[in-house]
Amino acid sequence: MTPRQTALIVTPSIDTRMGGVERFARSLESALSNDWDVSLQPVVAGTPLAIEKLGGRFLWESRHAARETATRAGDLVITNGTLGWGIPPSRSRIHVFHGTLPAAMRANSALPLRERFRSGIGGGLAERLSAGDAVTVAVSESAAEDARRTLGISVRHVIENGVDCDLFRPRDRTEARRRLGLPESGHLAMFVGRAEPRKGADLALRAAESAGMRLVVAGAREVQGAIHLGLLSPDALAWAYSAADCVVFPTRYEACSYVVLEALAAGVPLITTPVGWARHLFRRVPAYRQLQAAPDVAALHKAIERVRAGGLGEAITAARRMVVEHNSSSIFARQWRMLAAACRA
Repeated sequence: MTPRQTALIVTPSIDTRMGGVERFARSLESALSNDWDVSLQPVVAGTPLAIEKLGGRFLWESRHAARETATRAGDLVITNGTLGWGIPPSRSRIHVFHGTLPAAMRANSALPLRERFRSGIGGGLAERLSAGDAVTVAVSESAAEDARRTLGISVRHVIENGVDCDLFRPRDRTEARRRLGLPESGHLAMFVGRAEPRKGADLALRAAESAGMRLVVAGAREVQGAIHLGLLSPDALAWAYSAADCVVFPTRYEACSYVVLEALAAGVPLITTPVGWARHLFRRVPAYRQLQAAPDVAALHKAIERVRAGGLGEAITAARRMVVEHNSSSIFARQWRMLAAACRA
């Protein structure tokens, strides 16, 4: 019997609750597992304080990951973001861009200028070096644009993130609220993700309150004044989306957000900003532009009022159809299996 080929995915962590890159790595592991023996390599590197202050954390972690990779077998290595610098060009490798740090820091004006500069410069250099001689992939057209514009890299392939559209589907709202212990009456808005300035959880809270809704947060950090569900399993998260009257996600920077894809697949009105993959949504489903909003309370409030007014059924149905047809987990798996096979041909 011919031995199966092996693939090694380098990721910041194996905990899918940490963020989109970690979820991507797990999704990719599942996508390739029918044809490959796949393993994940998390990066465990404590950066010295002096290097951290100089903005060298990303380069330090990238070199550490390369040294760890050198000790691991793998016919194909798949690296992500700032992780990949130092892996020999003799190894077959795919490098994935989930946006770029320079673009993210430019959009994240709420952070201190020193931190934005340090992460933008140090992280951007690590991303540029990590691409190296690898076959490059971006998770959205916007991520590919950012790689070209901020790093001078022409990405060869775009494979958008995928979600399980059988898991994330329209469900009964009353049953969803009962399962999660949420109030069965009243209007609820949902925020999913890290409660950090870039994601806009504070804006979601203020906009929901101004429109007479309670905000429900699914994520690690509490938002004072909101109902906190904590970190949820995928099944519980699927129910959480359906418990809400709408999802409010006023992010300032994304590439291909799982929150956006999941909310649309769940058939819940999604109020979000025209960044990343969402720009593609607003082009393909013009009626959904009624729920496009700038990251400010007044614009979000107006969008919530449109949800409460109703009449969005056709737009919501069309958006879910778009995700099912283009961003299902099966489509994601097929595209990645084809690319992985081509890189080993």
